Amino acid sequence: MSLLSSASASGAKFWRPKASRAFSSSKAWEKQRLVIIGSGWAATSGANRTYGSKAPEDGVVPPPEREASFPGNRPYTLSYDKLVIACGAYSRTFNIPGVKEYAHFLKDVKDARKIRSRILECFEQAAQPTLTDNERRDLLHFVIVGGESDSQALSGPTGIEFAAELHDLLATDLLRHFPTLTPLARVTVYDVAPKILAAFDSELVEYAVAQFHRQGVKFGMLVWSTGLAPNTLIKTIKDLKHDKLTASLEVNDHMNTFWEDGRINEDVFCIGDASALTSGKLPATAQVANQEAKFVAKVLNASIKNRTTPPPFEFKSQDESSIKSQLVWTYN
Repeated sequence: MSLLSSASASGAKFWRPKASRAFSSSKAWEKQRLVIIGSGWAATSGANRTYGSKAPEDGVVPPPEREASFPGNRPYTLSYDKLVIACGAYSRTFNIPGVKEYAHFLKDVKDARKIRSRILECFEQAAQPTLTDNERRDLLHFVIVGGESDSQALSGPTGIEFAAELHDLLATDLLRHFPTLTPLARVTVYDVAPKILAAFDSELVEYAVAQFHRQGVKFGMLVWSTGLAPNTLIKTIKDLKHDKLTASLEVNDHMNTFWEDGRINEDVFCIGDASALTSGKLPATAQVANQEAKFVAKVLNASIKNRTTPPPFEFKSQDESSIKSQLVWTYN
């Protein structure tokens, strides 16, 4: 059965006493069912702010890849009145051998913990008295592949943001704990673009590989931030319109998806990395996902209370100035 086969009639309104509605999923005397697919920033933020929700767990459905890890799981049909797709995306590796096994990614809390652990491990290994200064420099060389930058929006170059944060860590906490080793540390960003905020290009892969091969780059930690690949679940949805470039689900300024014929689907929303605004691309950051989730919550709450629909979504960057101030030194 199609993921969207349980969708309610297009253009339906939330039920209130003494009012009729056209929902096909739940009965008029039952609570409306909001289903949220995902468990990341967008999903949990939206669940927290939707009228009538008790806790994120009540309305959050784990992504398919997590469901598959539980033994005995079987497919089942889940009906809904409103559906919010917030399953995120995967880190793009271009199927390069060794990336998944040895590189670190910038996607979730688990990745952050691994990166923190590896940074400390590099310094602890470099502190061994048997190493030469050249060997220490290799261990304390932190390589970032990909700025994941966007020519249309400054707030969202993931690789560059990480480089800036790593520099701050080196200049503060690590300098206090390893005063003789920190001066040997360096951060290198490999990006195919002529400038930091140029649009991402697939040629980055060949560029980075050629750089490693030609220069024989040695490093203690490799962070891979070359953009996102669509979630497997998104690929399986055939009823909705996909963005031709990213394969994400296209959405309008109210986060509604589109049927394949171009009609707006009033009951199915998509937010976060799984979505692609037709009005313009936004950076793939938690800040964007959080704002989109808050917006969809406002739309749903307005609907259930019979209030006017909020104006179109508008992303408001909160850290543009801080990124600008840190771009000079990060690009190597």
